[in-house]
Amino acid sequence: DHVKVEMTSTAVNVSSIKEVVEIERRETERVIERVRDIVNYSQDTTDTEKDTSITETEKENNSSFDILVNRQLVYDLPQREFKNSGISVIENVGFDAVEQISRIVNTPVI
Repeated sequence: DHVKVEMTSTAVNVSSIKEVVEIERRETERVIERVRDIVNYSQDTTDTEKDTSITETEKENNSSFDILVNRQLVYDLPQREFKNSGISVIENVGFDAVEQISRIVNTPVI
């Protein structure tokens, strides 16, 4: 099993394989951070911030959604990170399908 790292429209000149490894490491960290930002997204963060009974760990793991609907493909690394956070991913979804999913689960898709 290997991790796919998406690098689009990028030209990189390196003098060693170590530099390539460093670029890949930074890109992996960037992707994981982006997934964490999405997982921790909440439409109304003020309620969570005001609730003093919620611990910091609970705030970090508290997501306002269970399913991520994405119009594009989701690569292996972000999909694994979403799965580890308890979020299912539906990928490569068109606009019509988003509306159908919204009706099926009886909740808005944002």
